[in-house]
Amino acid sequence: MSVRSFYRFSAIYISAMLLPMAAVKIWVEGFNGPTLEHMPFAIRFPMSTVGIIWFLLFLTLWIGMIYDCLFISKFPVHQKIFWFLFIVIGVWLGLLVYYFVVFEGWGTRRVLSRPPIIESLHNVAQKRE
Repeated sequence: MSVRSFYRFSAIYISAMLLPMAAVKIWVEGFNGPTLEHMPFAIRFPMSTVGIIWFLLFLTLWIGMIYDCLFISKFPVHQKIFWFLFIVIGVWLGLLVYYFVVFEGWGTRRVLSRPPIIESLHNVAQKRE
């Protein structure tokens, strides 16, 4: 498994588990439900395991994106400082935004203003001139 695919797995797992973990937190603490100590082991063990895995994947992805931001990316210094602060202050939200927008490059994909067939016809017409 390459580092990039591990980062992709981590980002998808972290994104997918945010809502269920928030729902469990509300269920356990919010509605005067049973505390975690009073829950049966059959519920407590899977919740703890998912939480530990989520934390470890989050931590490795967070450190990896900070490293990518500071040492691998080819941004100017002021952009590196901005992204570093965004990742550190934004914690998981900043991490996921940096991962999907910068690391995966979703923010830099070119959007064609014309359909590809029109674009190719335009290129042919320019070559004739």
